[in-house]
Amino acid sequence: MKRDDMTGLATGGNKTRMLEFLIGDALKMKADVIITGANPFSNHVRQTSAAANKVGLEIILLISGEQPQEVNGNSLLTEILGAELRYVGGEEDELGPKMEKAAQEYREAGRHPYVIHKFCSVPKGCAGYVNAFMELDDQLKQQNIDLDEVIVSSAAGTYAGLFVGVKALNSDVELKGIAISERIPGWKDRLCELINGTASHVNFDYTCRPQDINVNSDYFGEGYAAPTDGMIEAVKMVAQTEGILLDPIYTGKGMAGLIDLVRKGVYRKEDKVLFWHTGGIPSLFTPQFRNLFI
Repeated sequence: MKRDDMTGLATGGNKTRMLEFLIGDALKMKADVIITGANPFSNHVRQTSAAANKVGLEIILLISGEQPQEVNGNSLLTEILGAELRYVGGEEDELGPKMEKAAQEYREAGRHPYVIHKFCSVPKGCAGYVNAFMELDDQLKQQNIDLDEVIVSSAAGTYAGLFVGVKALNSDVELKGIAISERIPGWKDRLCELINGTASHVNFDYTCRPQDINVNSDYFGEGYAAPTDGMIEAVKMVAQTEGILLDPIYTGKGMAGLIDLVRKGVYRKEDKVLFWHTGGIPSLFTPQFRNLFI
């Protein structure tokens, strides 16, 4: 297991690797305030708040939907981190124009905002996972491990960066994503666009085709953040055998997929498979999930 739940920044997670590059760009651009957004319980806003604090930048968060009645999990940690939260209603995927409007207001006031779109899943952010695969490749060589496959519960920025890393190093490692929500029409084309943008950003000549994408969509249940029996079993099993906590939205479903594929004989005992832990543990403490485990 690759433990990106241990990347620091207020309990860690995969966004930390992406933020290394995006916050670095913000500092290069002489920004004095970070503007981003997501839903109230987002891992992204927690880690971005922590990253901004670490380098001394003000952080403004535009939050979709209504203000939750109970503050817990990621929303509690974001409050502790001291970010300015603005509840703007609507859906999470409608935040882009609202963030740009807020940024323009800051520019007119003489400030220098830096906007982080798409929860870091932009080419500059995905470069963090190109770098991550290079890190993994070095570790495998140091430990003389011949890895067969990497499994990650992602079909966006983390997957895209790892995909480019695999191709750039001409690695024999197979990359498989486990989808955590339903796939909307044309998603492979959009993922290829992100992969190609990431490859271009790191000066790697590669063109992704939809048939190159390897994402398993058998384990998301009824949709994003919808619990499944497999997820509940996986979270408990890993906790009770390894002492490692998974989250109920991403890694729990990813591990449920891995466990089921082992049971079906897709993976044999001698296969060397790495599971990439993308973090998200604070979600365990929200009411809709914590009652599943007690």
